[in-house]
Amino acid sequence: MLPFTKYVIHIPSIKFSDGCANISEHEFGEGIIVDGGKRASHLKWKFHCNIAGIYCFASQYASLDRRPCAVLIDGKIIKEQGMSEITGGWSYLYLKKFVECEIFLERGNHILEIHTNSFIPHIRGFWIYLKNNKFALLNDFINEKILKKIIINPYIHTNPGIVRKFIHNLVSFGVGNTLNKTFKYFKPASYFKRELADLIGIYTKKFAFKGPHMVQIDITNSCNNDCIGCWCNSPLLENQKMTPELKSKFIPYDKCCELLEELYTIGCREIYFSGGGEPFAHPDILRILEKSKELDFITYVNTNFTLITKEIIDEIVKMKVDHLTISVWAGDSDTYLATHPNKSQTDFKKLRENITYLNSSKKIHPYTKIYNVISSVNYTNLSSMLDFAIETCSDSIEFTMLDPIPGKTDKLLLSSIELEKLYNDALTLKDRVNSLSIKNQIVLFGYDTFLKRISGKTDAQAGVYDKER
Repeated sequence: MLPFTKYVIHIPSIKFSDGCANISEHEFGEGIIVDGGKRASHLKWKFHCNIAGIYCFASQYASLDRRPCAVLIDGKIIKEQGMSEITGGWSYLYLKKFVECEIFLERGNHILEIHTNSFIPHIRGFWIYLKNNKFALLNDFINEKILKKIIINPYIHTNPGIVRKFIHNLVSFGVGNTLNKTFKYFKPASYFKRELADLIGIYTKKFAFKGPHMVQIDITNSCNNDCIGCWCNSPLLENQKMTPELKSKFIPYDKCCELLEELYTIGCREIYFSGGGEPFAHPDILRILEKSKELDFITYVNTNFTLITKEIIDEIVKMKVDHLTISVWAGDSDTYLATHPNKSQTDFKKLRENITYLNSSKKIHPYTKIYNVISSVNYTNLSSMLDFAIETCSDSIEFTMLDPIPGKTDKLLLSSIELEKLYNDALTLKDRVNSLSIKNQIVLFGYDTFLKRISGKTDAQAGVYDKER
């Protein structure tokens, strides 16, 4: 039986880089190679492995008699009598897949070879499956390091019970068996496995047994906005703006897929698409989001929402993208134009309509958050920003302060008088939200942190918000 895995290397037989074989001049089926008329055969394929680990090597072929071949990877024989089964015929109708052996692969480029002094089977391809052995190293470490210290603790032996049973089961049956018996009483399996791996990594101070839970991917530098406080495209940056060459950079779709697959394998479960550019300016954004959801990632997108059409919205809702953070910075068209110099009243109207359409089309997902960066240009607009979020039926609203570029966008920082007004308006807004009806309820995301940053306890006038004076 083939192992369940999210990462698979597929090597089509017709993609061989060296050797002699008949690719198409036969009637056995498309994508199948047969012998090239020579009794002795030698074929070679090149492939790349993104994740180091233990793999199951499988072949797919059709054969009416035994035609064993030596199978090699990087010059070493991994199976002496590989592909030796009889499937009952020669055509694609008799193709069968067999697990040949287990192998360890380092990350990088590799070469697969087959050798035989006879004829080869009719080969469709090879599959290399990453095994689900993520607890192997963890189990060894617990048995050899941690439990030896725990078991000699006299407190454990003088107080037999659930803890002692847990440790005994770990020693006797390993991590996997113990977790399966335990997490039904506590947290879901995914949570318990993740937390245990994190804790063991903290204990060792040397090894990480899993990757990060959330990863942000900046998939493109391209952006159609020039937000007044942007680090990359603000007109106030002048000669420090991102160059056209750098702005044209993006991560290709195939590379994104490789990255997502590798992240899932090492334990990542949440992906945040953001960056110096607008994610929906990427030519393959919908395919990338589809891949993310296919891998069961909780998927976040930070977007200005101006490149969105109703057709794209329908796709986002259909895919069940989990979270959208929509950067607006305004509650009315005049403020929107002041914070986005290259935009128009029509753009703001379209933005409002599309957000409203999104929130009326969805059942639950995506969860929509209106995001507002506060500066001297829009600090008097808080009440209108809240109105905008409520009227578009958004789920939450977040406020944050401008992060300035010295000598460029720091002119957008607030004075002490402006900060005092902002703070008072923010307190009033909080009271207003608390008094909203159930129909218009909205979440103030991270609002206590925002209030602290503008309360006068930090040096907000200098753009330093998280260090108290």
